[in-house]
Amino acid sequence: MFPRALLVAAVAVVVPCQARAAEDAGVKPPRIEFVGVDPEFIGEDHVRLAFKAVNPNDAPLPYEGYLATGFSPPLKEGVIAPFYDIEYRRDGAWEC
Repeated sequence: MFPRALLVAAVAVVVPCQARAAEDAGVKPPRIEFVGVDPEFIGEDHVRLAFKAVNPNDAPLPYEGYLATGFSPPLKEGVIAPFYDIEYRRDGAWEC
């Protein structure tokens, strides 16, 4: 199992910059909830974490990521694939 620091880093990468810019424009940031580990993608050295994102606004939020049709087979309805970076914390230091 991955350390909690990795989970916190994953959430931190997704939200802070966009959330501050959106709040400045009068748009509420999305609510992000960790829902668990995706059982289909558990390997010896990796797992895929699943998050739920809810838009509290009447208007759509900007999305930076891959299109559902860019995968073979296409992603299921309601599933997105945002761009992301991964950092690991080892021996107290963060590395890419």
